[in-house]
Amino acid sequence: MRIADVCAVPVAVPALQGDPAGQTAEMGRQVLVRILSECGLVAWGECFAYGAPLAVCRVVDDELAPLLVGKEVGDVKVFLQEAGRRLMTWGRQGLGMFALSGIELALWDLQGKASGCSVADLLGGACRRRVRAYASLPPYRSRAGVERAVANALARGFTAIKVHEKDLALLKTARQAAGDDIDLMLDVNCAWSVEEAIKAIRELEHPRLSWIEEPVWPPDDYEGLRRARAEVRTPFACGENESTSAGFARAAEACDIIQPSVTKMGGLQAMLKVAEIANARGVVLAPHSYYFGPGLAATLQFIACTLSVSMIEIPFTELAAPLLAQPVRAVDGFAEVSNEPGLGADPDPETLRRYAVGSPG
Repeated sequence: MRIADVCAVPVAVPALQGDPAGQTAEMGRQVLVRILSECGLVAWGECFAYGAPLAVCRVVDDELAPLLVGKEVGDVKVFLQEAGRRLMTWGRQGLGMFALSGIELALWDLQGKASGCSVADLLGGACRRRVRAYASLPPYRSRAGVERAVANALARGFTAIKVHEKDLALLKTARQAAGDDIDLMLDVNCAWSVEEAIKAIRELEHPRLSWIEEPVWPPDDYEGLRRARAEVRTPFACGENESTSAGFARAAEACDIIQPSVTKMGGLQAMLKVAEIANARGVVLAPHSYYFGPGLAATLQFIACTLSVSMIEIPFTELAAPLLAQPVRAVDGFAEVSNEPGLGADPDPETLRRYAVGSPG
């Protein structure tokens, strides 16, 4: 089975009104990858797209697609090797890896559809059909917003919640709203220096966090993370902005939890390598998955056959229209694993028609 076409599909589905305005523009940008086989199968992947989505599309269309068109689907590893060399001087992190990730996920989807198997089956077989989910809240920057969001997450059955707030008083608000029995995590998106992180985290230890995510700037200051981690009791998580095996090995030495992001760091084969690193170093694997399309579905397929991962991250934000025909959702705090061939993550045709970038709407 040969590949007939590969293209990026930029989409702009905004968040529903009522979500934090500062997040709407970023979350409303998606880049899908569509692969068409010569026998007519259509497969889908997703690239990380925040910041420069059209630049990611150019990498997909201009640099990587020509390496695949006309090739056999079974040549995936050969493609990844060729793509890695093509990206060597400018794309081993950032936009190049975002683009490569989307194509790689679409290739998994194509293989699953061609064989009639779910991607979890291709990865070795699902060990479970439901995965515990945690609600990943966008930043609200207000007490009322945090209280309302936590209450809504609890009402929907979540037993774990992650907040993105840099005001420490809002973390205490979240703990008070959630109660003592809910797992609570904090992501500050690299807000502090090492010294600032130590001071702030010591103040945070009363609300009891399951982990604090990326406390130090820059995200790859692993020596700084080690120094800060040695001074506090709260577990550290990092890795969503990492994309190389050597980088993840360093992250595993600096943190308690590593968080590969499947749409940022090369796709599922790269995720499997990170799982090996986590197992060898004795750290927890907790993939980042703040997306709405095939990237979220791929992460769920991976976790379904990886018992060492306990939870999946679900964005606690509603888009104006579902990106997928069968969206990944959490019900009573658990996400159901699709058993459809491939990723089970085909986009909703009406959403594509209405929100594709450049469409009349």
